[in-house]
Amino acid sequence: MLRHLRNRAQAILVMAIAVATTIGFTAGPASAAMLANEVQVRVCVGPGHNDIFWYAVHGYNQDGNWVNHEKMPLNGSSDQLRCNMLRNWWWKGKVQVYFYTVDLKFLGSRECDLPAQNGGEVPCVFY
Repeated sequence: MLRHLRNRAQAILVMAIAVATTIGFTAGPASAAMLANEVQVRVCVGPGHNDIFWYAVHGYNQDGNWVNHEKMPLNGSSDQLRCNMLRNWWWKGKVQVYFYTVDLKFLGSRECDLPAQNGGEVPCVFY
C-alpha cells in the first residue's frame, strides 16, 4: 500500500514538473521580458497640456531592434494626469516619446530612460 502511494506521488510530481516546464517555455512576451531586462511603458502627461491628444513611442524592443509604435490616443481630461499603457510591447534602454495635436501635428518629443529590471511597468511622466 505504501509503495503504491509513493509511486503515485512520484507520478504526480513528474507531471507537475512537465506542466510547469511547458508553461515556462510558452507563456509568451511577459516571460521573455522577465529574462532579458525589458519593461512595458506607461506614458503619462501632466495637467495643463490641453494640446496633446496623441503620442507614439520609439525605441529598442526586447530583440534589440529599433521600433516605432503607432500613434496612440491620450484620453482623459487635460486638467488632470492622463496615462496610457502600451501593453505587450517590451522596451529597454532609452525611448523617445513623440507628442501630437488632435489633428496629428507634431508638437515635440521627450526622452524616457528605462531602468534595467526584470519585467514590469515603468511610468514615463511628463509635466
